[in-house]
Amino acid sequence: MKTVCIFIWMFCIVIYAQSVHAYSYATAGKDALIEVREAVLKAVNEKEFDIALSTVSQYDEGFRYLDEHHHPGLLKELNTAINNKEGNRVFQVLNQFMVAEIQRRLNAAESEFTNYQIARVLVLKSKKVYDLISVGLSSQQRLEGEQLLKKCLHAVGKPGVFGVGSVPPDLKTFKNSKIKLFELLSELK
Repeated sequence: MKTVCIFIWMFCIVIYAQSVHAYSYATAGKDALIEVREAVLKAVNEKEFDIALSTVSQYDEGFRYLDEHHHPGLLKELNTAINNKEGNRVFQVLNQFMVAEIQRRLNAAESEFTNYQIARVLVLKSKKVYDLISVGLSSQQRLEGEQLLKKCLHAVGKPGVFGVGSVPPDLKTFKNSKIKLFELLSELK
């Protein structure tokens, strides 16, 4: 009997250990653009401009997409700022890329508005980027931006459980809040 108990106990430990490693929360919510931004800024702060250029080129596809679809000429500005060793300008251009990313995500959320899960995730990811760059805004602007993102999130609605507790989506509120947020972010330097 003791052998059977030990066997069951060992079996449970093995199963538990495998399930613990099945999902890593360390990678949850990783955002390539944020990581690249931080790596570029670190390299620039350490006066390692060649590393900054290399980091930008590693994420070229992401920067190029934002450059082509949301803010033409921004990639050239970034490369020029790095080549000219203008740390402050690199910071400003990276923030403009982050604004472009927020615009991309919120526009995608609007186009996926009927899909609650996708729209919600896109708004939440926009908030993550906003939190990073909002330090460049005044405290009043920062608070206004947070409220606008909350309105966007609330406007997505909630499906509820079997319809109970559901909140219908409100596209008009979403669009208005999104436009106001974009106007606010245009003041970011």
